[in-house]
Amino acid sequence: METASTLIGDCEAIHDGVLRQPANAVSSLVLLLAAAWIARRASKVPPERAELIVLAVIVAANGVGSFGFHGPFGTSFRWFHDLSAVSVPLFVAVHDLGLVRGLAVPTRLRVLALGIAIVGALLGAWPDLLVVLGFAGAVAAGTGELAAFRGGYRPRPGHGTRLQLAAWALVLGTLALAGVAFLLGRSSSPWCHPSSLLQAHAVWHALVALVSVAYAWAAFELGGVDDVAPGRIRREPDIAG
Repeated sequence: METASTLIGDCEAIHDGVLRQPANAVSSLVLLLAAAWIARRASKVPPERAELIVLAVIVAANGVGSFGFHGPFGTSFRWFHDLSAVSVPLFVAVHDLGLVRGLAVPTRLRVLALGIAIVGALLGAWPDLLVVLGFAGAVAAGTGELAAFRGGYRPRPGHGTRLQLAAWALVLGTLALAGVAFLLGRSSSPWCHPSSLLQAHAVWHALVALVSVAYAWAAFELGGVDDVAPGRIRREPDIAG
């Protein structure tokens, strides 16, 4: 087992063998389960089916990238790992802002593809831009969600159904916990224990998978577009009340 000086930023010590960081590598696979769930539910929203399948592909790529980075390929897999991670908030930003701007699904997907290509080129030329691009992606996703909320594409207390409100509470709560887990899982964290089987970064992977599923459920299945009012939030039966 290598010393703490050889860590790659996410606390867990690096071992010899295929699973160089066992906890972080194995936990990445839960993202593949999340992707499979999202893809399976895509049939529930025919107008946005293609977009939801693309989200499933991105989440799956995130799982593959994380497994390769923490497992057999190490830092040689960094570009794919970093690109797939940034692509998640980029998807949210493009989807949300596309809704507000009235862009059709094919147009949103073309914008997303262009954005991913640009991010990939930037990461290929300057790998250390990950922190900047990740922060920019998070800000863009947050801005998109705010715009979607103000534009009536997200439920408001007193107007959305209890199920819709609960789904978005799950999204926001899980996202907050994921942020905490990410910070606790850094090598610089005082809670970092490189030799422990329980790693905060592994918890981060699980929470990212959960928030991906929750977002797909809340934004698409409970509040996607329909033929009556394209882009506007649907009123689902309030089964909780």
